[in-house]
Amino acid sequence: MSIKYAVITPHPPLIIPDIGGRYLGEVTSTVESMVTLGKKIKEISPETFIVVSPHCELFLKYFGVVTQERIEGDFREFGAPMVKLEFEIDTTLTQRIIDSARESDLPVREIQDVYLDHGAMVPLYYLTRELDYKPRLVLISFSLLPLERIYSFGKVIDSVAEENVVFVASGDMSHRLLPGAPNGYDPMGKIFDQAVVEIVKSGNLKGLLDLDPELVERAGECGLRSLVMLAGVMDGKKVRTRVLSYEGPFGVGYLVGEVESIDSDNLESYILNLAKEAVETYVKGKRVITPQNIPEELKRRAGVFVTIKKHGELRGCIGTIQGTQPNIAYEIV
Repeated sequence: MSIKYAVITPHPPLIIPDIGGRYLGEVTSTVESMVTLGKKIKEISPETFIVVSPHCELFLKYFGVVTQERIEGDFREFGAPMVKLEFEIDTTLTQRIIDSARESDLPVREIQDVYLDHGAMVPLYYLTRELDYKPRLVLISFSLLPLERIYSFGKVIDSVAEENVVFVASGDMSHRLLPGAPNGYDPMGKIFDQAVVEIVKSGNLKGLLDLDPELVERAGECGLRSLVMLAGVMDGKKVRTRVLSYEGPFGVGYLVGEVESIDSDNLESYILNLAKEAVETYVKGKRVITPQNIPEELKRRAGVFVTIKKHGELRGCIGTIQGTQPNIAYEIV
């Protein structure tokens, strides 16, 4: 039992079309990245999403876990009551998480009679829109306990979760990027966001625990604890990370990314995703990517052929019979 795939998502309601309206043009990168994640989720077809939301009921010294059988919500608070989401809670997995956390001396409070908050609804709106079935949900709120405890809670989640589960770290980055931003302006907000983005790109997610507490405080963020829990979920695994986009047009940082375990049985997935990302990035932005988190198996030199097919039909092929780049990963790109 182990989680293989996780996503990093922001949760501004304005990226919902019925809410954002004319402002959607200001967050195009975020919206496109969320749509991309939705398509990836369709390929994975998970049975359950585990979502950690900063806007679920929050406790100072406890982790909150929703234990009611069903949960629903809408965006009436943001002027769109017609946009509704409803899920069945995966009560079996929820109880396993609670029991294992308590056995590990991690304090948990069960949450009942609540509605979906926008921290969960915004990512779930995009992650489930391509699915033709209803996945189940585990909904968690982080606590204000030390980051090391939150990391440990992530490890507990992974120890009891099945492979067909996707972990969703919902959170916005600094709320202080620009003058007039929701939480005021602080130049350290940009520095914090840059640091987080670089940590995610590097794949060394445990590095989140080493961020300067003063920097975190001045950033005015609501996403670090979600990311730390994700880091705990991926503890001890070789991972491939990908930042799909980052922007902050309204003074709040929106980071979209994915984290995938690339243990030896998942090498094929790494190769396919690297090729897809290389083509996608160049077509959209004329930019050549740099491979990250390269598996040992791809660090040697060799010839590579990459083919593109549409509906099973060959549309393009390019490659080399001998290595021309430092290693296979760079050859693929």
